[in-house]
Amino acid sequence: MPKSKKRVHSPLVDMSYLDLNNLDLDRAYSLREFEYISEQLKNRPIKIKEEFVHHFERDKAGKLVPMPPTTIYKEAVVAKIAYQLEDWNVGTKQGGVVTTSQGGFKLGNGEIRAPDVAFTSKEICHRLSNRQIWTFQGEAFSPTFVIEVNDFDNIQG
Repeated sequence: MPKSKKRVHSPLVDMSYLDLNNLDLDRAYSLREFEYISEQLKNRPIKIKEEFVHHFERDKAGKLVPMPPTTIYKEAVVAKIAYQLEDWNVGTKQGGVVTTSQGGFKLGNGEIRAPDVAFTSKEICHRLSNRQIWTFQGEAFSPTFVIEVNDFDNIQG
């Protein structure tokens, strides 16, 4: 990411009408509401259908998609892939950015997705505005490629 980019803060907006303990998953949420909910989840998870949720993705209709925590084994695989990808990024002087599932992307269809691992080239990064880097309210963009790790829930042994 270019070093000259400075964080853009969204104006503080009163979102106290959002009850995190009773989120309506059938309703569309604005980008600001999505950002507010995501920020609140950094400090505490919420429970939806008896599962803890630590973050959401947002579909093209603006509806929240709960993302429950993953197992230690899946996260270990994700960490190894991200490490190897960053090692390649630095070793080959690509100059891009490697992110994990805490880094989301606003796609052209309005969805906000957070892949397990993503690589964004330096060419894409240099074209991003501060608003795109620090919020989901800028123009949509996609990473160069993403990696999704399958769940290991069905593996026995």
